[in-house]
Amino acid sequence: MPKTRGTRRSDKSQNPDDLLQSDNEVVEIQPKGSAPTMAKLQEDYKLLKEENRLLKEENRLLKEERDFLMPRFHCRVRNGSDRKGGKRKRKKKNTIKKTCKAFGKRVQNPEDVVHRYRAVLKEFRRTRSMSLSCEVLNVDRNTIALTAIIAEIFIGAEGGKRKRKKKNTIKKTCKAFGKRVQNPEDVVHRYRAVLKEFRRTRSMSLSCEALNVDRNTIALTAIIAEIFIGAEGEDFGQLPVFIEGDTVGNYAKTCKAFLEGNQLLGEKIKKMKNNSELLPMNYKFRK
Repeated sequence: MPKTRGTRRSDKSQNPDDLLQSDNEVVEIQPKGSAPTMAKLQEDYKLLKEENRLLKEENRLLKEERDFLMPRFHCRVRNGSDRKGGKRKRKKKNTIKKTCKAFGKRVQNPEDVVHRYRAVLKEFRRTRSMSLSCEVLNVDRNTIALTAIIAEIFIGAEGGKRKRKKKNTIKKTCKAFGKRVQNPEDVVHRYRAVLKEFRRTRSMSLSCEALNVDRNTIALTAIIAEIFIGAEGEDFGQLPVFIEGDTVGNYAKTCKAFLEGNQLLGEKIKKMKNNSELLPMNYKFRK
């Protein structure tokens, strides 16, 4: 039986142009890759666009971090700070007070001497030390001593005494009215003082406290003062006579009896109280 040439048959669906026949067999040539579609291109474009956006965002964050760290780095470089032994060493600032050069020059007239002397005096009041005062003003202490007499004569001629700050002293209460009164004149004097203070404060408690006198003491002797003040300039009869050796309390009871029998004087005293010419207080008497 004669030998036949072996062949590889392809499917009928294949294109004859894609088959290449050789001496012994027919070789099928694979078709080249097809062109990418529009959908695939659009997908690749979206991926590249998103990657580009992420890179830009990362770049922005890195720039912000750089801007935040650079000033600190430059500050440390300027200060020359370094760490040794775990501690940061900082240079000490030269905070020594600058001395005044104006007072170190040679003075030409008495006015300059007085001016320099006053400056040293002002500094001395602050430091309480001549050495420190002269050092601060850059002036020699011996120079001040040589010309001090000139400044002292000029300051003394001006009547320049050391000015002292006015102390905020509270007005002292009057101790004279806190003593025991001996006669009607003292009673009237104390009553008028309390009345004057009352017109200013409009308070009996404050008025008595300012004069260091008890309010009850004023009430016990008020009738004496009111009779004497109310009877001034008018004739209401003979006023009760104070007998030496008698107490003011007993004399107040005598004045009460006199006022009860003198209606005109009583009406005038009430009118004066309404007009704030007398103290608005009731009488008191010891039993």
